[in-house]
Amino acid sequence: MAKKSLGQHFLTDPGSARAVVRHGRIGPDVDVLEIGPGKGFLTRHLMAAGARLSVVEKDDVFAAALTRQYALSGVDVAVGDFLDLELQPYAGRVLVGNLPYNVSLPILRRALDHGELWPRMVFMFQLEVARRLCADAGGKEFGIPTIMAAVTHRATIVRKVPAGAFHPRPRVDSALVLLEPLEEPLAAPGERQRFLDFIAGAFRYRRKTAVNAISVTHELSTAKIEDALAAIGADKKIRLEKLPVERLLALYRLLT
Repeated sequence: MAKKSLGQHFLTDPGSARAVVRHGRIGPDVDVLEIGPGKGFLTRHLMAAGARLSVVEKDDVFAAALTRQYALSGVDVAVGDFLDLELQPYAGRVLVGNLPYNVSLPILRRALDHGELWPRMVFMFQLEVARRLCADAGGKEFGIPTIMAAVTHRATIVRKVPAGAFHPRPRVDSALVLLEPLEEPLAAPGERQRFLDFIAGAFRYRRKTAVNAISVTHELSTAKIEDALAAIGADKKIRLEKLPVERLLALYRLLT
């Protein structure tokens, strides 16, 4: 049975599982780490594709079942939470998973914090979250999740998945998102985290102008913020959500 406390909705749609394999470019001898395999529906498709597979499963009942099922298949089953997992031993693996809605963003955040470990990622998200990850500047969906991904990765919705593709059926639709590393990250790891901390505070006041939002959260003078906005070619009355990630990063560098 699915556990509400773990946000479990099990994928039952073969087309979506095949899409993970296709967009993850998973084939013979490709190393893969699957997060939250549950009953192992996606796992079976990954194995059929020839992947060298490790899985991490928080639910000890499912982890035990997977261990028994794949005892002779070379699948490494880790019992535990991805948020607490030692990640370095899994470096170089394609990261995939049908993520529980209630912890999808914390899982993504941790995966991105260690983004240099993964050649690419394919995750199932609630459709609303997927749209936020892939949003363009200027829209209401553009925000911290967008920025968190865009500093180091290109995020693309590769398949919309209806609620009927899961059991138990969720109340919302989902989508698969492919995250591919940029050839040149917009910021190095240390600067990335400082930038995200800086901009997350200001985005709490996204209805304010950029000047007001930044001055409230970072005690910077209005004049200094206006000068920085002018330097990146932005109007002093602009809101932060109107600025693409590259210009937000340029603004951050001028102010700090």
